[in-house]
Amino acid sequence: MKIKYQLKIIIITILFMSNYLYSQKSFEIYSNLIFIEKLPMPYEIITLKINNIYSKRHLSKLEFLILLSKAKRIQPKDEKLRSWHYSSWCNIQFLTIFGSYELKLYLGGLGFLTLPDGKTGALLFDLNGK
Repeated sequence: MKIKYQLKIIIITILFMSNYLYSQKSFEIYSNLIFIEKLPMPYEIITLKINNIYSKRHLSKLEFLILLSKAKRIQPKDEKLRSWHYSSWCNIQFLTIFGSYELKLYLGGLGFLTLPDGKTGALLFDLNGK
């Protein structure tokens, strides 16, 4: 009985160390994110729809275009994604010649951009304008 118990512990340890266990995968907060190679440029935008969710902060079209031009792309494993970014305050949809994009902005400056192919990447915006 003791040998059987030790064998189970060894197998679980091996699986855990090899990243095979599902519970270990669930620790990745944003496991499906990609790195966005090229951001759409403000002059490429044909149509733009901004839905301000948060009542105390409103984003105009001009402000969005400025934010987009200064946005920083984030690697999927970047530690900034583990920081607290409050709640979403603005949903933006825009169309370019390359397709339709959706962006969800968070009060801390984090944004998730869904590309025309359905993949999502993370961006960091300077909401203070520095």
